[in-house]
Amino acid sequence: MFRSYQKNDFAYFVSLIFLVFPIFGVFGGYFPVWTLVLTGLFTIAYLLMVYLKKAYSKWIPFLWFYTLAYIIFMTLTFQGG
Repeated sequence: MFRSYQKNDFAYFVSLIFLVFPIFGVFGGYFPVWTLVLTGLFTIAYLLMVYLKKAYSKWIPFLWFYTLAYIIFMTLTFQGG
């Protein structure tokens, strides 16, 4: 179901550093606690997009949709000004 780790996967992990903002935002009181669940699901969806094998490629569009919906929702709801 999952492919093995490769050298070029490091670039995908570097972008996960930006998840500290919604996580620390909860502890700082800027975001509600329930956004941790959405952020956790986003992290899982992102890692699944990186590691799923080609045989499971039918899941990729759903994972992309969730990641895009998460970004749009969090941007408009909490950072929309």
